[in-house]
Order: sequence, then structure tokens, then C-alpha cells
Amino acid sequence: MSTKVLNEFMRSMAPGACYTTLALFRDLETRVHSDHGNDPSLMNTILKVSEFSHGGLWVETVGGKVPCPLPHQGQRMGNVVEFANGALSFDAQQPHCVMPWSRGPRVVLVAFSVRNWANLRRADLTELSNLGFKLPTLGPDSTAGPESASSVLPSPGVFPFPPPAPTPALAASPVTLPPHASVPGTAPAAADHPDLGGSNVARDVTATAQPSFIELFCGSAGLSAEVRKLGFRVLGVDHKPTAKHANAPFVSLDLRDPEQQDRIWVELRRAQAVWIAPPCGTASIARQIPLGRSAKGPAPLRSPAFPDGLASLRPEDHARVQSANRLYAFAAKVWTFCLEHDILCIVENPASSLMWQTSWFRTLVPRGVWHELHSCMYGSARKKRTALLATCRLPGLMLQCDKSHEHKKWGRVRDPDGRGVHYATAEETAYPAGLCTAAAREICLALQNKGIMLDVRASSDTALASSFAQRQPRRGRGIVGPPEYKRTVLVRLPRDFQPPDHVPDEPLAVLRDVPAGSKLLWTRVFVDGGVEVREAQFGVYHTPDEFLNAALKVTHPFDSAVSIDGPNLRAIAFTLEHGVKAVQQRRMEVLEHYRALEHSLRSDEEALKQAMDPTVREIMGNKKLLLFKQMLKDAGVPDERLFEDMVQGFRLTGPLVPSGLFPPKYKPAVISVDELRRTSQWSKHLVEAACRKASQDPEIARAVWEESLGQVEKGWLSGPFTWDQMDQKYGGTWVASKRFGVSQGDKVRAVDDLSQFQVNASVTETEKIQLEGLDDIVALARFHLGATVSGTKVFRLPLSGGGVYQGRLHPDFREGRARRLKGRALDLRSAYKQLARHPADDWASVLGVLDPDTNTVAYFESHALPFGASGAVTGFNRAAGALRIIMSRLLFLVNTSFFDDFCQLEIDGLTDSADQAALALLDLLGWEVSDGEKLKPFASEFTMLGAVLSFKVATQLIHHAERQPGPDVHGFVLQSLKREKGNQVTHGAVIVDPASQTREVFGGHIPEDLVTKWRSSGRTQLIFFAELYPVLIARRTWAKVLRNRRVLIFVDNEAAKAALIRNYSPLLDAAHMLSDIAELDVELSCFPWYCRVPSKSNFSDAASRLSFGEYEECFRRIQPTLAAF
Repeated sequence: MSTKVLNEFMRSMAPGACYTTLALFRDLETRVHSDHGNDPSLMNTILKVSEFSHGGLWVETVGGKVPCPLPHQGQRMGNVVEFANGALSFDAQQPHCVMPWSRGPRVVLVAFSVRNWANLRRADLTELSNLGFKLPTLGPDSTAGPESASSVLPSPGVFPFPPPAPTPALAASPVTLPPHASVPGTAPAAADHPDLGGSNVARDVTATAQPSFIELFCGSAGLSAEVRKLGFRVLGVDHKPTAKHANAPFVSLDLRDPEQQDRIWVELRRAQAVWIAPPCGTASIARQIPLGRSAKGPAPLRSPAFPDGLASLRPEDHARVQSANRLYAFAAKVWTFCLEHDILCIVENPASSLMWQTSWFRTLVPRGVWHELHSCMYGSARKKRTALLATCRLPGLMLQCDKSHEHKKWGRVRDPDGRGVHYATAEETAYPAGLCTAAAREICLALQNKGIMLDVRASSDTALASSFAQRQPRRGRGIVGPPEYKRTVLVRLPRDFQPPDHVPDEPLAVLRDVPAGSKLLWTRVFVDGGVEVREAQFGVYHTPDEFLNAALKVTHPFDSAVSIDGPNLRAIAFTLEHGVKAVQQRRMEVLEHYRALEHSLRSDEEALKQAMDPTVREIMGNKKLLLFKQMLKDAGVPDERLFEDMVQGFRLTGPLVPSGLFPPKYKPAVISVDELRRTSQWSKHLVEAACRKASQDPEIARAVWEESLGQVEKGWLSGPFTWDQMDQKYGGTWVASKRFGVSQGDKVRAVDDLSQFQVNASVTETEKIQLEGLDDIVALARFHLGATVSGTKVFRLPLSGGGVYQGRLHPDFREGRARRLKGRALDLRSAYKQLARHPADDWASVLGVLDPDTNTVAYFESHALPFGASGAVTGFNRAAGALRIIMSRLLFLVNTSFFDDFCQLEIDGLTDSADQAALALLDLLGWEVSDGEKLKPFASEFTMLGAVLSFKVATQLIHHAERQPGPDVHGFVLQSLKREKGNQVTHGAVIVDPASQTREVFGGHIPEDLVTKWRSSGRTQLIFFAELYPVLIARRTWAKVLRNRRVLIFVDNEAAKAALIRNYSPLLDAAHMLSDIAELDVELSCFPWYCRVPSKSNFSDAASRLSFGEYEECFRRIQPTLAAF
């Protein structure tokens, strides 16, 4: 009851707040911290429960004017967020602390959402909702980066920005609109919508639903590999890792170098867990152990009295110590940063290592949680005392030797070949597998305690791309279907009790709370209250009936909108629901609003342009930058630095800051910017030879030269200059890149090679640019066409969370008119040249071009983005991605972008509106569009990205929609060797089709002649063949049901599943069956997706045992159509 009262209080005071958690605090004083366990896309809300004065929050802010109120915080600056009407909201990802208060106790109610809340069980979400929690509702919006799940598609009439009202064409000032204002005749705001929650656009960040783990000094990255298995995005960092020995993704960085340290900080800031294992060679206490008269061992370099290094060291030893000290200082800096920002961090070193006593760590040890373990308890052959300094307690990493096993000796060990000796410590550098497993589990549990959930079933980017293109991925995380286990059970057990792999039918008393048949997932021994205890987690399987019911709710991946852009789905929904006139009117009103806004901003725009660098102003002079800034905000584009980069120019060297538009992917620079400058001393002398070699074709060389001169006239380049002029201007430090030509049909494209002399190598990239190609366009069109079914008055659009949004279809689009889809290509003219590069990179933007008239190499300075620079690719795609979102969200234009090529899709009757609105918006912002042959009208057949797309026979694309408005076919197939007596092998299968109400089962013996054929090569185990056989028989038996359908096929054998997905097996007999299956899929236009079902949950298990009594009530037994071999 109290929970419901608190929720009611929160709703009354902050009706727009969305949250999963409430916390009540009295007189809480906090250090400066960040709540990284909270959902980074949502704000925290705090309500005053008692009466007190002041007591707001200090939030660290770039450009803040208020110093931190707490002592020993240096020069940290921020702003104070005060209570307004008893409430305040703030971004909990920013460092913050409580301000002083007076006049009474400070009692507050805090509402926030845990990170990855969408991964909570549906039952838990339902219970929270019943208690009154206003849960977040994420729509299928790819602009927010990869999303985890969503349950509600925001109303097509709800606008993620203050919607503009009708504005007179000659208005002299912008229209001021209150939040959630509505245009007459449109749908109500989400706050008033009967079916939806709030519509406010959540703040965007680059963090993904997949937590990030970084292992510094990773070696072979064995720990990263184990952590990766649990659902993390991992990155190992070491000075000399090799792909041959690394077990997980890694990068090579020398962390002694401050510049290379800077490269990894962008990843550290968005990590959820960090493991640091600095090398302990110089700090090893073993250096002080005497080895006898005849043995000359390594000399001590440190001592307890001088842990930072002995005073009298040889120059080479002093250099080694200083090198290690730089690593220790960096490790301590990272650990401190993680502690202050609530990031899980663990530093590992031998317990006896003098590193712990250095000036960098001796002050940190009291601030963290000290762990000491013996490696022999985790699989090591020796009793190695290992210490961990963590930001939280990890009880499973504190085991001490129980003396139940023998240990190998330390000291010198003879090499395996008997020719030499080495120290035993060299054999203990890599973590034993048991320690990696235990550490990964502890990290996982620690993050779960902070509300950061893991999903090992989440699809990788590669898997999503494959399913988006209607292909089942061969590899890549991503599981379709019910989870392996219905639930998990965590139990405490006696320390010495070893739990069984599967719980027996009559379990011991200690397992009485675990259902029989449950599988052991993991077990650990940890220290609790100074006593070692054992804990185990078991997975409880679904019963076959439970699995069947759960599987019937699964959406076929080809029908999932997980990769469809959210704004495009909203645009489709808005159009289908409101009709032609309302959409046309809406687009005109939006454009008029922004025309009026542009008019009012002209004086400010002029002042902004005057303050810009002249070379940037030359390129960006026609752009309406302040208007663009407002549109970015109104459309909810998460790229907070895009406006700044358009004003200042895009960087071509150094680190690129994450934009939030694309998924994170770290690719560090190979060389630093300073190293690039130093290489210019020789590279500038080599560019002439490179230009001559690239200009051997006279016609291409002349075309490149003439194009370069033409770009000078347009202001994109300046020049030509001589080598001496360049050298004098930049004081001898400049990097030139060759410009060469590529013949493309009847024209030559000039390309700038910024890779040859390593300009691109100096760029640290933090995101993976994702472009929308033909697969994306086809999939978007398929969902657009499949949204309606003839004879109905509703439309249905899929949601990324597996649900469906249903709306009332406007009469304009009934009777099949919604399927009259057309498209066209929209190309930005000279796209890269419409954006400026940053003036700080002028020395690295010099281009060498061969002058064919004088046969000399001339030099140009590029003021626009060079076509061939890595930074230019990222910068331009950020701008293009923002334009795509603006067109989709603000004007309801369905579009995709692939570099400078935009594809527009529109229903017949709105094509003129879509054409005019897109061109008017781009013109208003100052973007130039290619005209003439490149700008063609909307058509049912058009060329895009070199391919012809046709909607002339659109009904074929949506045949499935008219065929079955209900769920897909669900085929459950069990292939197993249930009974083998001589040549008798049994098989069975079950089909469930909700659309046609088909529920059938078959089972029988595989023909003896076929079994004999399989055995003819000497095989004794026929399981693999018997697993494939019923899949083929099911195709033939249920061909009519499967025709033109998408089907989920559940199998319980991983080898068979992999072969079916790849459609390949090296075994000839299996390859023949796979070939027949593929041929039938083509003939039937059947789209299968192979899923896993555990054997204990397989509904067709009884059929394979020829036990049909279990199916009598609900299934019809049939005779299978056997294949001819």
C-alpha cells in the first residue's frame, strides 16, 4: 500500500516522470558521484517530502559557474539545480552531490530507472506497473543507438518537439510554442493519450544495452573472453598483444605514453567495468630472494623503504622503474576515476608486490575493498597470493588454500627441452581458467546488484544486419525463441558439497527447493562473514507445454522492426492514420514555422558567421546554422557536438568524440598527432613521387588538375602553391597527400589519399558508421507495404520489442491504396564539399596535384572536407544522419541515407508533398541538392545505389499479409536416435499453425535402406543424419501449409541447427538432404528460421518415441510424405 501511495505522490508532483525505482532518503549527504547504474537515457526526479530550505543538487557542468561545495575537489565547476514547486530533475550520469540545507530535516523521494530495465522479466514489469510505477516506454528508435526492447510505439500524432502552430507567411518573429502544444486537428499529446505514456524525447547517449568491459594489460585476454560469454562488449588493451594469442578483441597501445593513454579514455568513460593488471616485474618481491652463490638472479629495483625505486640504480634499471611507474600512475588514475564515477574497477597484482606500497597506490588501498586470494583455489598449480583492489566487494574472489591439494614448487624450473632453466613465476603470468571464470561471474553479479542487467541472447550488429536482409546469420550472438530456462534458482549449499550437473528425480535435502531435472549453471565458493560458503544457480527447464505456449508468442525475425528506424515507423503511422490532406497541411505548417524562425534568427546568424574562422565561413556561409541547431533539438538528434563542429569545422586528426548516432566501436589511432607532425620531415619530400606515380594516365591527370582549379574557384581549395611556399607557411611541418583520379563512367572523380602518409592513421574512431543500404530500403518498404490488408480499416506496424502497434487506417488509404508506394533518390550535390574542416588541421590538409602543363607538382590547401579522409567520412555521415532524422521526425518523410544518397518512400497522392517538403527543408537549411538527371520524380520503379527497385507488383511483396493476418507457422521438430535396434531408427515432428488452426503430428521409423546407406561408410553413430531427416520430411508433408510462409523451426541439436543455417555439411549424405531442403524452400517460397529447443522442453519428444497418446486431445496424427533418395 505504501508503494502505491508514493507512486501516486510522484505522479501528482511530476506527471511526466518515467521510472522503475523509488527511493526515500532522510538527511542523505553524498560525495561527488555519478549514478552509472541508472538508465543513461532518462532523467532522475527528486521530490521534497519534508519542508526545508535550499538542499538542491550541485551538478558538474562544462562552463559551470559554481564551484563544488565539498572540500578537496580542486577546481571542479558546475551549476546548482534547485527545487521548483517541490521537484527537480537532473541527469544522474553527470557528477553531482547534495547542496547544504537548513530549517528542518531533508526528506526526499527519488525516482529513477535502472540501466537496461527493458531486460527485466515481463512478470516483474507487470508487477511494477500494477504498483503504480510509470515505466519508460521506448519506441523503435534507432537514433538512440542500439535499443534493447520497446513496448509501445508513440502515437503518430505525438511530436517529439514543441509542435509549430500555423504561422502567417510574412511573420517577422518566430512562433513561441509551449511544451506539448498541439496543432488543431491532430492527435493529443502523449501525456493525454489514453494508451500511451509520456512523449518527451529521452536524452541520448552512446552507451548501448550491452555493458562494456575493458581489460588493461590484458595479455592473451583470457578474462575478456570469459566476460564476453556473459553478454559484455569487451576490449582488451596491451602493449604487445597478438591476434594469434588473443582470445578476445584487443587494441595495441603503449600506456606509458600519455598521448596513447588519452586515446583509451573515451572507452573508459563509457565502460561499466574495468580490470587493470599492471606488470609487476620491477615490483616483484622475488627479486630480493637470494638464489645461492652460483645463481645470479635479477637484482632488486625497489624496496619497502623505497617502493618508487631505489636511489642507486643503473641507468637501464632506472629507465625500467620509471617506465613501470608511469603505468602505475595511469592505473591509479583510472581506478580513482572509476571510484568517483561509480564504475566497477579492479586492480590486480601479487599480494607481495611492492606496487601496493608505491606513492600512487598506498593512498588508494584504504579507499577500496582489499581482496586476497590463492590462485591454487582457482585452478593454478602453485599457491600464488594474488591481491585485488576493487571499488566494491567481490566475495567469490577471496578464497584461501584449503590444503586439499599439492602445489608445484617455486624457484627455477628446467625447460621442457632440458636445455635451460626459467623461473616458475613465468608460468603463472596468465590467469588460470578457473580464475577467469570466477572473476567474470563476480563482475556480472556486482553489476547486477547495481541494476545493470546482462542479456546473452542480445543480437550482435552482424546478426541484426543479416536478419534485416532476410538471412539467418551463421554466427553472432542473437537467440530467437523462448529462453533456455523458464527461471533460475539460486541456493546456498554446504561448502564441500559438489552440486550435480542435473538435479535427480529424488534430490538430496539440500536441493529440495530445486525442481528435478534442473541444470547446474554455475557454482562458486565465496567468503561471507569470514566463512567460506557455496552458492549454486540452477536453470529450470520449461515443460513441453510451457515451451510451446511461449514459442507461439515469438515474432519471426523477418517480421521484427528491431533494425527499422523509429522515426520512419512514426512517419508511416502518422501518414496512414491521418490521410493525405492532414499530412500535407502538417508539412506546410512545420515549414512555415521554421521559415519564420529563420527570419527571426538572421541577425544572430550573421553575428555567428562573422565570428567564425574565414576559411570555415567560406564553406559554411550558406548554411543556416542556428536554425539547424534548433531543428536538431526539436527532432531529438542526440549528437550534441554536431552544431559546434559545423561552426568550427570537422577534425581530420586526433580523437573523434562519440556522436550517439551510431553504435560504439573503438579503433585507436596508430600514431599520435605529434608523431604525424614529426613524420612530415620526410613525408613532404615523398609526395611528389607519389603524385607522379598516380598520374600516369594523361587524360585522368588533366581531369584531376582541372577539377582542382575548379574547386579553387568555388572556395573549396586555395592554391596552387609551390613546395617552398608551403614549407615557409607551416614552418617546415606539414603533411601533403596525393590527389588522384578514378574513372567512373564518363567522368573522373578526384580522390584525396590521406592514408598514404598516415593522416588517417592519427584518427581515433569511437563509433561504427552504419549506413542504410539496399537491404534497409527493401525491409522498410516491406513493412510499409505489409502494414495494411485489403478489406480492413486498420493498419499494423511491428515493434522492436516484438509487439504490434495498431491504428485506424484513414479512408484515403483503404481498398489497397496504401500499397501504391513510390520512391526516388535524392542526392546532395558535392556532399563532402558542403562541410568545412577544422582550421587546426590545415597543416595536414595539403593536397599534391600534378600539373600536366608544366609537369610539376602543385599544392593546394583543402578548406572543405577532403574525399578520402577518415574524419571526413565520420563528420559527413553525422550531418547526413541528422538530416535524415529531421526529415523523418519533423516532416514525417520516410527516408534512408547512404552517405549523400537519400532514398525517399511515399504513398501515391503524397509524392508531390514529399518532394516539395524535402527540397524546401534542405533549401531552408542551405544544403544543395543535385538537380537535372539526378533529381527524378517519385516513381513505382526507380534506381537507387546502382540497383532498380520496383513496386509495380507490390502485392507479391506482401502476399503473406493477405494470406495470414495471424502469427507465423511454428514448426517443432525433434531429430533424435530415440530407439536403435539393428537398423530401426525413429523420428518425429509436430506443427502448430495458428493462422490455419493446423495442429498435426507424425512419427515413425526411418527407412531401413536409408539407415543402411548411412552405415555403409563405417559410421556407428547416426544421430546427425537422423536429426536432419525429419526437417526434410516436414517440408514435404506440410508443403501446402508452409507455402509463402515464414516458419520457426525448433531443433534440439546444435550440430544439425548449424548445418541447416549454413545449408552445408562435408558429409555427402547430409549434404544431399540439405540440398533438398533448400530446393523445397525456394519452390515453396518458405522462409525458415532455425531455433533451439532444449530436449527436456521439446514438444515433439513423444512423437519421436512413437508415443502418440499425449497428442490425442489437441493434435491430429498424420502419415508423413517420405522423401525419395
